Amino acid sequence: MQELRFAPFPVVAAPFGLVLGGGFETIGACDRIVASAESYIGLVEVGVGLIPGAGGNLRMISRLTKKINTMVPGAFPIVQKAFETIGYAKVSFSAKQAQGYGYLQKDDIIVNNRDYLLSTAKDTVINMSDNYKTPEVESFKLPGVSGRLAISTMVKGLVKTKKLSEHDALIANKLSYVLTGGDKGGPFSPVDEQYLLDIERDAFISLCGEQKSIDRIEYMLKKGKPLRN
Repeated sequence: MQELRFAPFPVVAAPFGLVLGGGFETIGACDRIVASAESYIGLVEVGVGLIPGAGGNLRMISRLTKKINTMVPGAFPIVQKAFETIGYAKVSFSAKQAQGYGYLQKDDIIVNNRDYLLSTAKDTVINMSDNYKTPEVESFKLPGVSGRLAISTMVKGLVKTKKLSEHDALIANKLSYVLTGGDKGGPFSPVDEQYLLDIERDAFISLCGEQKSIDRIEYMLKKGKPLRN
């Protein structure tokens, strides 16, 4: 995904219909998205006991940093919004709603008539090809420990009221660790893209070894719906 992101030429995605999990992570790595109005976009990995594992957390942080204007270093609202979107596996009912969630950015293009989707994407990438510059690697100021404490307090309350299971809480805490910048995160300690990808991968792999996550994956494959355990 990073090779796609930093390719020496522009890349434009043209999604339509269901764009879930790795679907979003693929289009999120592109320079621009030309989406069908009927695009149902979401990071739904929590439903199978995992977190996004191919850059989804990084993309959401990047998009929401541009969407939510704040001068406060390590601003918690960015992480809170990302946590709610990923943690509740929110899926947009349209491309317009996807912009509200942060899956699409304001300069992404929404096409109402799908017959024009590919031609619009083609025109867009051709227009971008003149004097194209590869994106710069980003760094982010994330809240670190203080952000995790706020999320952990919220999660404990939801477990106590039986709205979340203990396994839900485990997934939520691993997700919050990634979104708040891990051990390096802090309002005055920027973390780079590679570090976020590294801790995302570690969290993803560790959850793959949890029996309850394995049970969720098997249940989804067999039944086509999420297991609450």
